[in-house]
Amino acid sequence: MLATAPAAARSAAMVPVMMGLLMTGSNFGQVTGPIAVGAVVSASGWGAACVMVVAAAILAGLAAWMLARGDHKRVSDATDPA
Repeated sequence: MLATAPAAARSAAMVPVMMGLLMTGSNFGQVTGPIAVGAVVSASGWGAACVMVVAAAILAGLAAWMLARGDHKRVSDATDPA
C-alpha cells in the first residue's frame, strides 16, 4: 500500500498525507479489529467471527473498487503546487 501512495495522491504535496492516512488506518484496524472480533465471539460464539471477517472483506473490496473508479492523477503528471 505504501508503494502505491504516490500514484494515488493528487499532487506531490499530498503524498505524505496519503502515507500518513494509510498508516493511521492500518494502526486503527490493528487496535479495533481484535476487540471487535472478541466482542462478537463473546456475544455469539465462534461462528459469528467468520461472518464478521467476510463482511469486512466485502467492505474492503467495495472500497477498493470505488477508489479504482476515481480519476487519479499520477504525481509525475501533477503540477507543482509551489
